[in-house]
Amino acid sequence: MSPFSALSAFPSPVFWWGALTVMMSSCTWAAPTDEGWRIMTDKSLGNCWACHGLPGQQGLISNLGPPLAGAGARLSLQQLTQWVVDARQMNAQTLMPPFGVSTGLQRVSTQQSLLTPDQIQQVVNTLASWR
Repeated sequence: MSPFSALSAFPSPVFWWGALTVMMSSCTWAAPTDEGWRIMTDKSLGNCWACHGLPGQQGLISNLGPPLAGAGARLSLQQLTQWVVDARQMNAQTLMPPFGVSTGLQRVSTQQSLLTPDQIQQVVNTLASWR
């Protein structure tokens, strides 16, 4: 008998990934209509809600990162911008990806940043409005 045979009683990683995807896709919120919100909730752009709770979000809410409600009251525009551009400059141990630079990253497919400066400004404006 293999020492790993007991693991066969548990669903496969594919099952768990599928279950997580279904739960996250069922998450809803009272969505603002500004461009920053759209970028933050777009899975191909910011995808902030994958790690952070967002104001008005209902259902499954991630707690990997801190909730973003009240971010504008806690941080200045300069701090918010730095967090979005490259959070590693604020906290070297952060798990948050840098959205404005690709320097220091390994195995990136392109050297362009994840978000443009205009998109970053839109996200910062939205964060700053959450007081």
